[in-house]
Amino acid sequence: FAPFAGSLAGATQDGSSAGDPLDGAGPDVWMRWTAPCDGIFTISTCGTMALSGTDTLVSVHLSCPGTPGSELTYGVENIGMYCATDFVNDAETGLSVTAGQELLIRIAVEHAGAVAGAFVGQVQFFIHSDWIYTPAPIAEGLTSFCSHGATPDELGDGFDMNDLWHVYTAGCTGTASASLCGATVDTRLAIYEYDVETGVVGAQLAFNDDDGPGCFGIASSLSFACTAGSAYLIRTGTVADAQLTLDVSCVPDSLPCPADFNQDGGVDGGDIDAFFAAWESGDGAADVNFDGGVDGSDVEAFFAVWEAGGC
Repeated sequence: FAPFAGSLAGATQDGSSAGDPLDGAGPDVWMRWTAPCDGIFTISTCGTMALSGTDTLVSVHLSCPGTPGSELTYGVENIGMYCATDFVNDAETGLSVTAGQELLIRIAVEHAGAVAGAFVGQVQFFIHSDWIYTPAPIAEGLTSFCSHGATPDELGDGFDMNDLWHVYTAGCTGTASASLCGATVDTRLAIYEYDVETGVVGAQLAFNDDDGPGCFGIASSLSFACTAGSAYLIRTGTVADAQLTLDVSCVPDSLPCPADFNQDGGVDGGDIDAFFAAWESGDGAADVNFDGGVDGSDVEAFFAVWEAGGC
C-alpha cells in the first residue's frame, strides 16, 4: 500500500467515467487490485498537480470495458479525506470491498488536451475493526480475518503492535480461551473489560505474546475468567500483514444439568423439545453424556435425568 508513481505522457484514452467532463477526459492508465479481505479501499493522486501540473481524475471499475456501466465509484477532486487540502486538483475516492474482490483502477487526465505528465498515487486499505471503538463481533469457534492495513492503538499498556479489535460476549461463566495458533507471523493477544453500551474500555484482564497455554512459538494464546453475558474486547496484534484465524471457546465452571435442557429453571416438556431439536441437528449441546458424539446413548442419558426430575 506504499505510494506509487507513473506517467500519463504518451498514454491514450481507453475508458470513460461518469465523472468525465462534457468535453471528454484525456489519456488514462489502468491498474488492477485485489482486496485481501473485507474493508475499505481508497485511491488518490495526492501531490500530482504539484509534481507535474497534471489535473487528474480517478475511477474504479468492476470489469472491462471500463465505462460508467461497470463503474463502482469515481473522484474528480480532492475533498480532504485522503489528500491534504493544499493538493488542489488532485483526485480521491473510496468504497467498501469484500475479500477477493478485484478492482480495475483508472487514472486519467481530467480534461482532453490538458497537461499529461507524471503522477503519484496511493492505494490505502482500512479494516473496520482497526479502530478500538468499532470492534467486530465475534462468536465462539473459528473466525478468519486479515490484518492488512492495521494500525496501532496506544493504550499505554505496552502492547506495541498493529492491532485489530473484536468484541466477544461470553457464552458461559467459567474460563474463556482465545488463540491464534497456526499464525505464521509474530502475534500478540490481550483481553479487556468492555461496556457495550458506552464503549468504555476497562482493565486489561490477560495478555500473551509467545508460548501461551494453547500453542508454543510466535502464535499467541491465552485464557481468562469470564461471566456469561458479559462483553470482552479481544485485541489481536501482528508485526506484518497476514491471514489469521482466531479460535474462541468457553468452558463453564460447572456443567448445566441436561434435564433442564432449555435452562428455563424447570424440567418439563419444553426440555424434551429443545433436546430433540439439538439432537436431530447434531448440535454438540446434545452430547449430554460427553462422549464426543451425538447418538442414541445421549437420548438414554437425557431421559434418565429428565425422568428423575433433575440431576
